[in-house]
Amino acid sequence: MEKEEACNSYMDIINIWYNRIVVSQKCHYLASARFEKYNYYLGIPTTILSVAVGTVIIASSSKHIYSIIAFIFGIGGILAGILSSLQTFLKFNERSEKHKIYGVKYGIIGRRLEILVNTPDITYQIIDNIKLELDALANDAPKLPLDILSKVKKTTKDYEKIFGPIVDNI
Repeated sequence: MEKEEACNSYMDIINIWYNRIVVSQKCHYLASARFEKYNYYLGIPTTILSVAVGTVIIASSSKHIYSIIAFIFGIGGILAGILSSLQTFLKFNERSEKHKIYGVKYGIIGRRLEILVNTPDITYQIIDNIKLELDALANDAPKLPLDILSKVKKTTKDYEKIFGPIVDNI
């Protein structure tokens, strides 16, 4: 293969990879935003309930609190414990951060590909190094929620051309 043909072929590969990276980055940022939102949905009520229950416990020590109010806040304490346990178990904050990190990592490689498009001497070694990075990134990345993949698939022009017919996790 002549040098010019190899460069054209490498440019085709770079363009395909770049399109995949853009979509993958978008998916990870969407997942990060979702899990961050879920973290707040669980965290804020948990904090409010915990503070309210603590206040009632302090107030009940003065014996001027009605038993029905103490009962209601006792249920609130149980609910706060359940929400806190769910927050710990589901790890929304950690999951959000992981997706954000992988969105950034895809962006870094994407910017390198943008520079490569304007590089006249692209070698097989350069392409192979990027392939190894992308393979490692795809292998280590957290699994994306299927509904985000479906949403991005519907809104991305030429999705099937970019990823092929069967991709259930980018």
